[in-house]
Amino acid sequence: MSYGRRTWDEAEYAERARVSQERRKEQPVVEKATVRGFFEARREQLDKVDKFNRVTFVGSMNAKEASFFCDVCNRRFKDDLKFVEHLNSKEHLVNSGFSHESELQRDVTLDQVKQRLAQLKSKLDQPREAEQEEDFAAGVEKLRHKHELEQEKKRAKKRKRKANSADPADADDTGQDEMKKMMGFANFNKDEAKEFHVSNLADVSRAGLSWVTLAFLTNNRFDEIEDWIEDVRQFPGNVILSIGGATGEYPSDHHSVEREAERLIGLVSKAGFKGLDLDIEGEVLKKHAKVEKLAKIVHDVQTCFGRDFHVSLTLPVEFEGALNEDAVLAIQTMKRHRVSLKFINGMIMDYYTKLPPQSTWGRENIRILTEMNRQLCSILRISEPEAWKLTGLCPMIGYNDDHTVFTLDDWNAVLEFARAMNVGLVTYWAINRDQATSKRDLLRLKKNVYAFSNAQTQHLDYCHLVQRHFG
Repeated sequence: MSYGRRTWDEAEYAERARVSQERRKEQPVVEKATVRGFFEARREQLDKVDKFNRVTFVGSMNAKEASFFCDVCNRRFKDDLKFVEHLNSKEHLVNSGFSHESELQRDVTLDQVKQRLAQLKSKLDQPREAEQEEDFAAGVEKLRHKHELEQEKKRAKKRKRKANSADPADADDTGQDEMKKMMGFANFNKDEAKEFHVSNLADVSRAGLSWVTLAFLTNNRFDEIEDWIEDVRQFPGNVILSIGGATGEYPSDHHSVEREAERLIGLVSKAGFKGLDLDIEGEVLKKHAKVEKLAKIVHDVQTCFGRDFHVSLTLPVEFEGALNEDAVLAIQTMKRHRVSLKFINGMIMDYYTKLPPQSTWGRENIRILTEMNRQLCSILRISEPEAWKLTGLCPMIGYNDDHTVFTLDDWNAVLEFARAMNVGLVTYWAINRDQATSKRDLLRLKKNVYAFSNAQTQHLDYCHLVQRHFG
């Protein structure tokens, strides 16, 4: 008698199981899918995900909305995330005929292992093909030749523009970059050309200067400096390329030391620069890792051109204490990476402090240079005369950025001291910021190509003072 509870006929289900097992035995053995075959099938499913938003998939005719359909498991999914999760599920893997354990547990004979080991050993025994290193001199010559061809093409285009232009003067001015004007590598505009006595390297040569430092090379100015190469080559004196500056970033964080050294070597070779000046100041001076990377790059460059290749280090000095901790660390970093420094140049300018009563900037700068000499003796373990020979000085003639005034009398006092101490290098910032056109300009703040700069000398008087002191 049944009270509504379902009963099971065990004999019937046992018979069904027996028939099912016999049927499977009668079926031919199908080779299990390989890993590659499984992933090919899986890739077909993932192609549907890639086509999302481009092709609509409908699971079946009675589906009420668009969906992803798995034809292996006969299931639909509303979004691609659930569909991908399903492709990785155990249910889908089993239905796809993939057994992870069976794929991992492969039978390998001892002979197969020996054969594989023999193949690997034969690869190790094979002599490695030596990479053909291109001769450096030949590489430099190739770069030089390539650059000359590019320059000749540019000159040909320029001549063509001049020939087609109604006003050759306008054609000359086409494409002049403002920064190039500031650096003195191209003529200023018509008014400026009349106002300034020195506006390019040709004027520098006529002024009697045989050494000039051009500033600044930074990460984004390689192409611009390559445009200066022709002017640099034509200059009869010696040109030093300065790297960095108050706000300039170099080297790049995205390039290796080898890549930066290769670029710099190519630039120096093509232009014929006689040396490099490393102007490290501002925020860059505090980035010790960047300073260390620069030291490695310059060491490679100096190794290429020889230890006699001019390398100087320009650093800011403070009103109290001269070289600060970051500047001292920069010197030690250069020494640690075996960079041979010709000079360590102190920027005696922009102290942003008031002049003490009854003192002059000439007297204060002499005091600061004396303290810097003491520091160099301690850092490099050299004598005072050796430290003075290594010392360079660089004032800002006239009005400084902090609105103090470094006069010709101050300059004269510093030069007398420099000569007495046998200072190695005398420089000044900068040729095209302190030129005056009349005595009236000597008495007022004058803005020219450098913002807030001031003309305090006439006809390069500060330059002539150097020549009178040092010959």
